[in-house]
Amino acid sequence: SSIVIVMLLIMVAMLLSPVFHVIYPAAYFPHYKNILTFHVYSEEPISDEMDEILADVKYRLSASPIHNPENFESIYLCYDKDTYAMFAEPFGASLISQGMNILPLKHVIISLPNIQHKRETFGEDYRFTVVEGSLEHIIAHEITHGDIQDQVGWIKTRTIPRWKNEGYCEYTATIAKIRDASDTALDEWIQKITTLKMPRGYVE
Repeated sequence: SSIVIVMLLIMVAMLLSPVFHVIYPAAYFPHYKNILTFHVYSEEPISDEMDEILADVKYRLSASPIHNPENFESIYLCYDKDTYAMFAEPFGASLISQGMNILPLKHVIISLPNIQHKRETFGEDYRFTVVEGSLEHIIAHEITHGDIQDQVGWIKTRTIPRWKNEGYCEYTATIAKIRDASDTALDEWIQKITTLKMPRGYVE
């Protein structure tokens, strides 16, 4: 009967509601823009500056032999910490992390407040590290998690040691920029970074 069908639909909706936002994040981001090979979704209007940011992301990713430049990537920009928490909590991700890639769906969720906090706290002193507070760095890092999955599959990705997984993502996010730096600037950075203490949980 129709009543039974309605009840079944309600039950299905109740079962899916906790994961709906994970499957279809776009419903929570009212603003959209297609830039290069990126589908960008945002809680706030997307400025023209994002074109330059994503061009830099493409450049960083070009250093990775496992990245397919023809792949389209979906990026979701969270301006609100609660929105980011909605995605982070179900996966056990830190609420102070700067970004995450929901695998195997490859939804790259970015926390703009957390990136800004890292930039204000650490900034230029920690250049070329994950806590420098760079949106370009974090997007490239998170996309690389998806690239690793494309290479070895979702199940095997979960068995890769964290140091190796995160290390390769960091390599991809920074190596092109490190190569671009002048020898003098790089020498100065090396001397400075070796005297600094990496903050606890810096990989987040």
